[in-house]
Amino acid sequence: MNDSWHPDVEKGLLTALGAGRLGHALLICGMPGIGKRELAGRLAQYLLCSAAPTHALQPCGECKACWLYAAGNHPDLLSVRPDEPGKAIRVDRVRELGAALALTAQLAGNRVGIIDPAHAMNANAANSLLKSLEEPPARTYLLLVSDYPARLPATVRSRCQRISLSRPAEAAALGWLERTLDPAEARRWLSIARGAPLRAADLAAGEARAFREDLFAVFERLLAGKAEPVGAANPYVRTDLGLLTALLDSWVSDLIRLRAGARRPALANVDLGKALAAHAGDLDLVRLFGYLERIRATAASAVALNQQLVVEDLFVAATRLASGARGK
Repeated sequence: MNDSWHPDVEKGLLTALGAGRLGHALLICGMPGIGKRELAGRLAQYLLCSAAPTHALQPCGECKACWLYAAGNHPDLLSVRPDEPGKAIRVDRVRELGAALALTAQLAGNRVGIIDPAHAMNANAANSLLKSLEEPPARTYLLLVSDYPARLPATVRSRCQRISLSRPAEAAALGWLERTLDPAEARRWLSIARGAPLRAADLAAGEARAFREDLFAVFERLLAGKAEPVGAANPYVRTDLGLLTALLDSWVSDLIRLRAGARRPALANVDLGKALAAHAGDLDLVRLFGYLERIRATAASAVALNQQLVVEDLFVAATRLASGARGK
C-alpha cells in the first residue's frame, strides 16, 4: 500500500508516543479496505524497532528487530486471528496472548500484540482480554483492528484509545491503484468500492471480476422474479461474504440513484448502468432503502453467522424489491 494514506493519523500517533500519551491499547477502526491492518503493522514495527527515527512513523528497517519483523518471526510480536476466515476468535487464543505479553521482552524492548479482527472475539474471549486492558504489563501495546468496532463490548471499547481511519484521499488512492490499473479502471473500481482502495484492488482482480459478473446475472434474475432465491443462493454459501455484500451494496445504491430520478446520476457501476436502469423503474424506493440497510447490517455482522441462511435471506429479500403484486 501507499507509504502514507493517513499522514495526519500517523503524525498524531508519533506525537502521542513522543509525549508519553500513547495508550497501551489502541482500537484501530474504519470501513473495510482503507489500510487499517497496514497501519497497525507499521505501528507495530515502529514500536519494536530499536533505532526508529522521531520525525516520521517509519521504522529504520536496518536493526535486528526490523530484520526479524520483515522475516515474520519477531519474538516480541504476537498476533491473534481466527483459526479460519469468518470464524470467531476463541478464549484460549486471547488467554495465550495475555500470558505471552506478561513475559519479559526477548529483545529488551517493547512487546506488541495484534488482534485482528477484534470484533471476531466471542464473548468469553472479549472478557478474557479485559485483564490485559486493565492491568497492562510494562512496555506492552495491544493493537485491536476492527471494521465493525460497535460489535465489541463497551467494556473493551472504553479501555482502548480509538484511532478512527477515514477513506484515503482520492488522489492518493487512485495513484496507488494506477500502479496496476489504467486510470479509467482505477476510478471505476474505487467508486464501486466506495473509496476503499484495497477493496477496489480486490474487486479488480480476475477472480473477483468473474464473481461480480456471475453474481450480477443472478441478481438480475432475482429482481425479475425469474430465479428461486434459495436455490440461487447455494453456489454462494461458501464464498467471500464481504465481497458479496460489497457488490450488492454498490448495485442497490446505484438503483436508488436511478429510481430517485436524478437526471445524470453518478453511478458507481457505470458499466452496468443500462442493465440497472432497465430494472430501476419497476422497483420500490422504500424497499430499496430497506434492502440496503439489510445488506449493511449483514456486512457488519458477518462473523460467526450461518452463511447459508444469511445469503438465502439476502436473495429472498432481493425478490421482494419489485413493486406491484409480486413480493407484497
